[in-house]
Amino acid sequence: MSPRQHEEVLDDWQARYPDATFISDGPIDLDRWCAISRRVLFLAKEAYGDFGPGQSWDLPELVREEWQGPKHKFWWTLGYWAYGIHRLADGPMPPSPWTVGQKWEQDVTESLLSSAVVNIKKAHGRSRSSDDDLRQYVRQDGDLLKQQVQSLSPQVMVCCNTWHLVGDIWPNAGRVSEQVLRMDDMLVLDFWHPANYYPSVLCYYGVLALLQRALYPAAWR
Repeated sequence: MSPRQHEEVLDDWQARYPDATFISDGPIDLDRWCAISRRVLFLAKEAYGDFGPGQSWDLPELVREEWQGPKHKFWWTLGYWAYGIHRLADGPMPPSPWTVGQKWEQDVTESLLSSAVVNIKKAHGRSRSSDDDLRQYVRQDGDLLKQQVQSLSPQVMVCCNTWHLVGDIWPNAGRVSEQVLRMDDMLVLDFWHPANYYPSVLCYYGVLALLQRALYPAAWR
């Protein structure tokens, strides 16, 4: 990955919205992201917060420094999924983190901090996302979104109910298996939003089963 290129992409993106609140994103902790053997990027819709117009802020810094890990259902779910994806191998699926002992909160926190979160929309964020509004931002900023993901070089990109919005900017993505596509060395999982109302254990094993089938097809024969 190229941290400098990533910073340049964010600078170019923010320059497109000089008078708006701009929310930077990317690796939650850059050192952890660079050290992890399987980099997992979550492609989400938009971030928002109670800040005045033009008061830009950094989402990874908020999660890493102020929260010091996951907070709210959305972030805990990303941590659960990252925990499993980091441990996924050609064999039995890793048990869900909340069943493996007293350290599960610490392990999930570490998994989240080792991941990246990228939002489609980084300016004028709202608590409710409209597909039409997000598609407009993809048309405007799709070139930078593609550059941002490329600069981070993830092995796995989990689309949090976002692939239907961004698929057109990756026309060469080829389907590997159900809900999973491949772009060069990156697998893309087209999955539900982390704040969905399905049971957490169902979502956890759903993510792992779909990715394992793509990563280790022999295990499913």
